[in-house]
Amino acid sequence: METWKHAARVTAILIPLLTAGCSKIYFHNGTAPAAPVPPPEFHHVGILGLVEFSQPENLKTICNDKDWSVVLTEKSFITGLVSAVTQQLYTPWAFSAGCK
Repeated sequence: METWKHAARVTAILIPLLTAGCSKIYFHNGTAPAAPVPPPEFHHVGILGLVEFSQPENLKTICNDKDWSVVLTEKSFITGLVSAVTQQLYTPWAFSAGCK
């Protein structure tokens, strides 16, 4: 009986960890070569992605009123792990933008 309880606990921990995936999305603006993308900052989302805890990113402000070249949003293993541990009550996403 104790083995069953232990297996249930391990399964309850592993399922959220194994279902957390990584993703990387690039948005390119036009056919111009992409500018170097600076190190990412974090955008904070929560409650199954329904609530933004941080303000939306403003590309005009980031690029000083220049046009943007590439935008990267990324969910890495570490941010996925944080999301799984908090059961998606808090989900950080890495965000960076390159300007023309």
